Amino acid sequence: MPHGAGERLGTAVLVDRSPQRDTVTLYFLTSTDLVLRNQGVQPVRVSDRWSEIDVLRIVTAHSDASPMAMRFETPNLDEAFSIAGFNGAERLVTITQRVTVISPEYIVGDRAVGLVGCLGAPAISEGSVFGIVVDCESDRPPTIEPLSAARVFLTQKVPTLGGWGPLSH
Repeated sequence: MPHGAGERLGTAVLVDRSPQRDTVTLYFLTSTDLVLRNQGVQPVRVSDRWSEIDVLRIVTAHSDASPMAMRFETPNLDEAFSIAGFNGAERLVTITQRVTVISPEYIVGDRAVGLVGCLGAPAISEGSVFGIVVDCESDRPPTIEPLSAARVFLTQKVPTLGGWGPLSH
């Protein structure tokens, strides 16, 4: 299906769920570039820069979806990890990368992704999410913001991380 002006193809990852009596709240992580900025939703400052990770909170009547575990340790140089995205035919595919650059704010993969829609994808290693893809051009390696760089923000927004009460709107 062709995408209209302003639409972007990307992904998100379920990292928490909070069941209530008649509903369940699902918490997804994705790239801020995929989230509409409206009605008071603002980027979050992380140390001296803006975080590129955002939390989507969705309330639904029912869901059996299972969240992925989160990992706040930075991966090692040359460690293998996977990301998922969409190819040119808009089919979901998973690719393997290796860590080539590590900084407190960003991690970079080792080769061009060849995908058109991996923005917001989880970077997965050792069975858990360690970061979110924040730059994904098909002709260059992916750039990932590690969860550790946004830990304070995420702790406030994702219940299982020990947030300090309900989310504010």
